[in-house]
Amino acid sequence: MALALEAGEREAVREVRALLEKGGDLEKEGAAEFCSDATLLRFLRARKHQVELAHKMVRASIKWRADNRPLEVQCEACAQNPRSHTLREVGMDRELRPVFYSSFAGQQNKDADDNIDHIIMVLERTFDLIPAQQLVWIIDVAGFSAGDLTPSTGKQALKLFGDHYPERLASVIVLDSPLVFSGLWRVLKQWIDPQTHKKIQFVRMRDREAVFKAMFDDALFARIEAELADTRDEARLASKSWWEETPLPPPRLEGRKIVPDDELEVDDCAVPVAS
Repeated sequence: MALALEAGEREAVREVRALLEKGGDLEKEGAAEFCSDATLLRFLRARKHQVELAHKMVRASIKWRADNRPLEVQCEACAQNPRSHTLREVGMDRELRPVFYSSFAGQQNKDADDNIDHIIMVLERTFDLIPAQQLVWIIDVAGFSAGDLTPSTGKQALKLFGDHYPERLASVIVLDSPLVFSGLWRVLKQWIDPQTHKKIQFVRMRDREAVFKAMFDDALFARIEAELADTRDEARLASKSWWEETPLPPPRLEGRKIVPDDELEVDDCAVPVAS
């Protein structure tokens, strides 16, 4: 579903594109295809319609894509062990946006870099196939334990979305979060800008039906209900297959970081970026 243009946005997109053309950025490998009007609009909105800041942000993302080749990223962990990660696309909502589902239960790999590779792979594959600009993400907190309290993956994911996939998140539903999750949330929310924070809603299991039925058709609602039931049944979860076979990717180069540790610090002078 296309993003509706607000007053002045069309001209602002033209201005960003003109700056990119002037600097020769669109001549770089893959840049012209990446810098669609819809992409430039998302970056503009993330920078609160400030053309110079949006231009700088797009240029940084062009370089990041050239360095990391996200279209070629595959999840090495899942190729070795398909139970490594649970994030996958499960359908489309009523506004034809892809819906992602993930749970802590059943996830066997908690390495931050592996998780970021998996997120990139799913994002790139999804938006390469589906002409949508935003997604809905159901984060099922079932299975969360004290071992999941490290914030590294969450911090890197927020950095990834903020810098290179801005305005992709339409809604994030955090489902069935236990009390222990509040400790991790207190740490992570300091890196979430106010606009993105508005897109996140915590939903209790007993309240999910009304929320889901407002967003999803009957078929997707039934699919998600089945996922929730499987996640909460140890025997079914142990035998469940939710992955696709993928070719074994080359190993990650030693020292390669999609989101370098030294970039995870909050820049007090930066304009908050909406995801």
